[in-house]
Amino acid sequence: ENSMLLKQVLGILAVLIGIISSQEMRLIEFNETHQEWLTVSQVEALAHQECGADKGFMDITDHQTLSPYHQHHPRIIFPTVVNHDTRSIKTMFNKISETNLKATVEKLVSYPNRYYTTTEGATSAKWIRDSFSKITQHVNYITVTEFKHSWEQSSTIVRIEGTGDSNEVIIIGAHEDSTSLSLPEAPGADDDASGIATILELLRVLVESNWRGKRTVEIHAYSAEEVGLRGSQGIAHAYQKDNVNVVGMLQFDMTMYGTLSIGIINDYTDAAQNTFVKKILDEYTTLEYQNSRCGYACSDHGSWTKAGYPSSFPFETIFVEHNPFIHTDDDVVDNLNFAKGVEYVKLGLAFFSVLANQC
Repeated sequence: ENSMLLKQVLGILAVLIGIISSQEMRLIEFNETHQEWLTVSQVEALAHQECGADKGFMDITDHQTLSPYHQHHPRIIFPTVVNHDTRSIKTMFNKISETNLKATVEKLVSYPNRYYTTTEGATSAKWIRDSFSKITQHVNYITVTEFKHSWEQSSTIVRIEGTGDSNEVIIIGAHEDSTSLSLPEAPGADDDASGIATILELLRVLVESNWRGKRTVEIHAYSAEEVGLRGSQGIAHAYQKDNVNVVGMLQFDMTMYGTLSIGIINDYTDAAQNTFVKKILDEYTTLEYQNSRCGYACSDHGSWTKAGYPSSFPFETIFVEHNPFIHTDDDVVDNLNFAKGVEYVKLGLAFFSVLANQC
């Protein structure tokens, strides 16, 4: 009887804690001049809404002082010529596996959801981190680090130490979490299992090619993107406080829907780096592109822009033609174009290779 009573009490406490947590207030930023205090429940409702331009937001509660500055770090000049080492870069392309991309997406959608507060969200993030570690286990100049947050799902940082004496860092990121209008079902095949699959395959090809640049490069898997870029903000703010010299950041959020045509997001991104990315696309991929906009804070590049670092977001379509299945339980593997994912891996390989060896 006592054990039964204890279970009942614990159940009631869990419900009460859930109610209290749902009423916690968060400071939400919709653009540079519009902020509102909302409850967690209201923020979750925003996260679950249909995707669209100008629907992005940042939860800045824990990072209200994050703002652009460059302490002792002048901006780099992005290369205007990107074909100095075309042969060795394209040789790496032969190692890209469409089968691997599909297998990773299938694994991630096998979790009912990857929402940042759920057990599945934490477990899937650990699987991602373990996958990075398995790829890099025999390479002594690569580290895989868990970046913990105040919620269950951690982010992961993979660092390939550069051979030069520069303290400059280049980043490619994607996000781990998923959400849906139909929670708890949130397969998130495109948003953003596709991006995670892309960066995992990117890392595997780099390791199998024994690649190492002069500049240090990092691959990031972010937690809690869907609820206001909370994971990437935490990392960007930490890097800013530690005076890390990030010279370029590229976000892979949704990489496998539609034809071989993409949108280069040109609002809240860096114009000079966008021009560089277009040169990479022309030289190393079959992807066609046009300019597009997605509004404020539509993905994790927004955290790095807010911190004052150059960032770019090559989105899988122009934003107004985005995948209609995202944030629903129909965001599934069958809707994806894995050949497009291969082209994104090429973009990542060339972005790292050209920029890391510029110095």
